[in-house]
Amino acid sequence: MIRPGITYYANDHLRFTAGYVYARSFPAAGLHTVRPENRLWQQILWTSRQKRLHTQQWIRLEERFNRKIANDQLQDGNNFNFRFSGIF
Repeated sequence: MIRPGITYYANDHLRFTAGYVYARSFPAAGLHTVRPENRLWQQILWTSRQKRLHTQQWIRLEERFNRKIANDQLQDGNNFNFRFSGIF
């Protein structure tokens, strides 16, 4: 999956990124319809350096728009949900 984005460098230790992903998936075993998914995402990444220790942490929020599927056929409209992830 390619996750392009635009990054704003607030300072040497803080970055804000926003981007877009187009993904395709099979929603369940046995189904043959490929579900398209559009994702908008935002990320905050911060770093710190203390003598010989360098740490990097991030938080990402995704807004996911999945095409609706019924009886193994694509339908009009999207299901919407959020995904929150990060490394602390």
